[in-house]
Amino acid sequence: MDTKNRVAIPAKIRKDLGSPDYVYIMPDLHEKCLSLFAPADLEGRMEKLQQKSLTDKRASKARFALGQNLEKVVFDGQGRVRICERLLKFAMLEGKNKVVVVGNLHHVQLWSPDLLPEEEPVDQSALLAICEEADF
Repeated sequence: MDTKNRVAIPAKIRKDLGSPDYVYIMPDLHEKCLSLFAPADLEGRMEKLQQKSLTDKRASKARFALGQNLEKVVFDGQGRVRICERLLKFAMLEGKNKVVVVGNLHHVQLWSPDLLPEEEPVDQSALLAICEEADF
């Protein structure tokens, strides 16, 4: 990450996301990192939420929460995105010059090197159990 809070997203990862001009960044829902989503993945979900009735309290809360925490960012000519201070603070990336970019199937996670979980050896039976539970 540079002094202007821009993170370079590798070309291979941008290609895996469909080579979009922009992406969405938000706090990850389960980990202390940021999630970066391609428009094709997130915009369908947002449209579904927008179609809910204005009287639907859960949908209203979800729209408000996303409005506060979701940021649309445009790639510059060098494949960088600028991340707002609020999100950097959440992921403990303020003042860092290194960000770990990790692919996570349909989105990308941006981690502080200090918070990234240690890589564990492959546990094939645990992987099988997780995939079965998720009906993968």
